[in-house]
Amino acid sequence: MLWSLLVPLLAVLSGVPALTIAWLAGHQTRDPARRLFAGGLSLLTAIIVLVMAGVFVDLRPLADSLTSGPGLKFVFWNLTFLVAFASLIVFRRFSTVVLGQPRPLGVVFWTFSVIFYAGALLLGFVSDPPVLDFQGNTPSGLATAYYLVGISSPAWRVWRGRKSLPRWLEPLVGKLAWILLPLGVLTLLWETLRGLGLLTGWPSLTPLVFLSFFALVTYELVRRFPSPGMATDARTQAERLVEKFPSQKITPREQEILILLLEGRKNQQIASVLGVSGHTVKNHVYNLYQKLGTDNRLELQALAADSSPMGSWQTPK
Repeated sequence: MLWSLLVPLLAVLSGVPALTIAWLAGHQTRDPARRLFAGGLSLLTAIIVLVMAGVFVDLRPLADSLTSGPGLKFVFWNLTFLVAFASLIVFRRFSTVVLGQPRPLGVVFWTFSVIFYAGALLLGFVSDPPVLDFQGNTPSGLATAYYLVGISSPAWRVWRGRKSLPRWLEPLVGKLAWILLPLGVLTLLWETLRGLGLLTGWPSLTPLVFLSFFALVTYELVRRFPSPGMATDARTQAERLVEKFPSQKITPREQEILILLLEGRKNQQIASVLGVSGHTVKNHVYNLYQKLGTDNRLELQALAADSSPMGSWQTPK
């Protein structure tokens, strides 16, 4: 009884610190990657709330009080699928932004999503007798499989291109892969055995995955994101540099690029964010170096840190 209530509750609450820090950091910068990251965590937290409520809370009394259809369980399944679908869209966009590489429209993803959703409805309401019973956990298992399939491609792209990720993201990607992937595989095997009735009476390991994920994300965000009270994000650092060198007449476009440089973005990523060519970015970066008397990004970061009374918040590699 304690496990079925307390641990799922902790799994949900563990997402609050990570979500709060990501939201604050995402709104302190113009970096679209961080804003997408904050939005993705919001959606993931919503998924976890729905999964915990649908799996670990007995909804049958409420469902039985409804007069038609599979009841409340079906409502939870629909909400979970829609939020999962939205989070996959955000993650696909996030992988494109952080890698700075345009991707074609995901026709396969959209087609697969429509077929999955329509197929589930047909199996639940058109077939006689129904193949899917939305009162049970089979639809949730299918939705989990859909999410894992949908997230595999963008996750692999981010992992494969992790060396080109911004400094605030690369260590987190590596740790998530090495820690959560084995734990996720173990949990999948465990839940499969429970579903086959071989581990009757044993608790679910699903909340542990969520607890581990949010604990790791929170730890990395605390280390690498600015605290809410620190006015030392890249935008503020760039503004101070512009004020420090008024005679150099840094243009608004150069200041935009300066902000992205201080956020650890590479030239191709900056070009993708601003919608310009890599050659244009290269020229602007060269002009910035000339105006600020620097030769490379390390010197630029050091100059920005010296211009801030509180120092740079970014953790070096």
